[in-house]
Amino acid sequence: MAKSKKKRTAVGRPITPAVLGELKALGDWPDLDREFSPEGAWTHGYRIWTCHGYVSSGNETVGALRLERKGVGAGGFTLRTRQRVVHSGGITHSIRAEIRGRGDTIGSITDWTLASKYEGGKGPDRADLGMSRKGACKDGQVTLFVGGKTCTIQTQRPVASDWSLFEAVQRMAVEGVSPTFDVLEHLTIHRPYHRIRYGGVDQINWSGKSVKLHHYYQLGQGMLPYEYWLDASRRLVVVTTGARAYILDPKAHEKLDGKTGSGKDKRA
Repeated sequence: MAKSKKKRTAVGRPITPAVLGELKALGDWPDLDREFSPEGAWTHGYRIWTCHGYVSSGNETVGALRLERKGVGAGGFTLRTRQRVVHSGGITHSIRAEIRGRGDTIGSITDWTLASKYEGGKGPDRADLGMSRKGACKDGQVTLFVGGKTCTIQTQRPVASDWSLFEAVQRMAVEGVSPTFDVLEHLTIHRPYHRIRYGGVDQINWSGKSVKLHHYYQLGQGMLPYEYWLDASRRLVVVTTGARAYILDPKAHEKLDGKTGSGKDKRA
């Protein structure tokens, strides 16, 4: 007689900080840097966590994201981005970017560079899969430079990136709606007509600490909705999109190195 399969319980709800707490994904509450200011210089690390749809199986940390912001003149900023995601067989996709943007509501980007590579696994690093590019946005036109070729995208709306919105939402008004903007997803794919709206306050339990989180949500064409939760100091502590969550964790990259057993690419 065939053995009966163990019944699994589906999560059955959108991923929110409260649900992440129930799934034991939040970890320890990240202590606040007393000098933190959304408009100043700061560094945030996030664990990238995915849910496979069930309460007790298939949920895991698959990557890490680090954002380092430096303020520049007239309210602008430079944002250094490092993202690593582990795929099947231990192959790690690593992306580094440097983004410059304005200090407006959505942190509209002006120019950027990006480098992407795959490494690790059982075989050699795949240098042929690596890529570098740069881009700029000026006068309603996005220009991408890749492999000696140029691509242009016309838009009359300000342009943000998914990573730079992590910066911008920390500076948004507590209530209200952002202007309409476009997103350049991973500084590569054009996603038009987005807005971010304030969704109120959620109170949750985070590792035994009762915290109030300001909730924002983003809707637009070509992307799954994004939701953002900020603490009272305006730190962005959780971002969710579909089955993926970004959870504030200063040691996210170190934990990922422990998970993969890789000592490679440890530059800040």
